[in-house]
Amino acid sequence: MIKIALKNFKILIISIFSGAIYLFMEFSERVNNTIILLVESNSSKGLGVLILLNILKFAALIFCIVALIIFLKVMLYNKKNNV
Repeated sequence: MIKIALKNFKILIISIFSGAIYLFMEFSERVNNTIILLVESNSSKGLGVLILLNILKFAALIFCIVALIIFLKVMLYNKKNNV
C-alpha cells in the first residue's frame, strides 16, 4: 500500500513540476525578452533557438497533462480495487 501511495505521489510531483516549468516559460519576463530579442535578430540560429524554446514549452505542457491523467487513472483504479 505504501509503495502504491509513493508511486502516486511521484507521478503527482512530476505533473506539478512540469506544469511549473510550463508556466515559468509562458509568463517569465526573462524568457519573453529573450524571445523578442531572437525575433528581432534576423538570425538563423535565433530562429532555431526560438523553435527549441517553443518545443520545450509545449513538451512540458503535454508532459504535465499526461502525468496528471495517469495519476487520476491510477487513483481511480486503486479506489475500484479497494472497494
